[in-house]
Amino acid sequence: MADSFVLSNGQIIPGIGFGTSRVSQLTISQADMRDVIFDALESGYRHFDTAHAYRTESALGEALQDAIIYNKVSRSELYITTKLPTYHMRKDHVVSSLRESLKNLRIDYIDLYLVHVPASIKVESEYIPYPSCSSDDYDYPDIIDTWREMEKLVDAGLARAIGLSNFNASQVERIDNNARIKPVVNQIECHAYLQQNKLVDVCKRRNISVTAYAPLGSPGLQIRNNGRYWDLFEEPVILKIAKCHQRTPAQICLRHLLQRGLILIPKTENTDRMRLNLEIKNFSLTKQEMEKLSKLDSNKRIFSFNGMKDHPEYPFKDPY
Repeated sequence: MADSFVLSNGQIIPGIGFGTSRVSQLTISQADMRDVIFDALESGYRHFDTAHAYRTESALGEALQDAIIYNKVSRSELYITTKLPTYHMRKDHVVSSLRESLKNLRIDYIDLYLVHVPASIKVESEYIPYPSCSSDDYDYPDIIDTWREMEKLVDAGLARAIGLSNFNASQVERIDNNARIKPVVNQIECHAYLQQNKLVDVCKRRNISVTAYAPLGSPGLQIRNNGRYWDLFEEPVILKIAKCHQRTPAQICLRHLLQRGLILIPKTENTDRMRLNLEIKNFSLTKQEMEKLSKLDSNKRIFSFNGMKDHPEYPFKDPY
């Protein structure tokens, strides 16, 4: 499996990135987050995923600027993704929102800019997934109009590529059918409990790569299901395969997705796990092991954006 993927616009994206959304859910200072980014750079990460709504752009920008100044890395080696927040989707907000993110990140252009969620709200929310939103907070810009403004960002050189996040199959098709500049990525929740095969297939048929967020099932969130915690790392089939390959359960979960051709953005603040998450390229799962892992799929969604469930663009009403 290649270390990198070639997107439909010819851009090369590292296959394993570093996610930074956790800081919006845990108590961690900007200085501590900056140190986490430094650790990730030292571990070998060059692809970083953030978003305006995560409140991590500034910490990421500070860390990367320092790394560049001290010749730890060059800008051309880095691949940075951020996202248009759902509260900036009106077409007169798109350009200014990216400019704000670029200022936070201390860079002149973004490698990949995603529409974070297809449903829009009027006011800035404290965090994803907006659990406290109500219909009074909803906004209704046409997402095709939003996409037209996204295309202008590429024309202006502010974004090298544009894409989607949390879009369902019909929404992906609607954007793709109306796009002058095609989306290169759809970033979706994807892990062994939520494998999203139909949505992945739709994206791949349209030459849209898929990035998996929460690829380990977000064990730190302590999600309960039928009275017990969801924990991929305790699944007997994963433990058995991990023992066979002398790998960790996390490495098996990540390798399963990478072998399906997905880009991954795991997140951790532990330096040992940072390194281990990268060390999944020099072994392969057998066809039989892949089939066993596929049977864990049970449509268990962690990030359901429940506050948006009555919005007409809520992405999870459709089967996929």
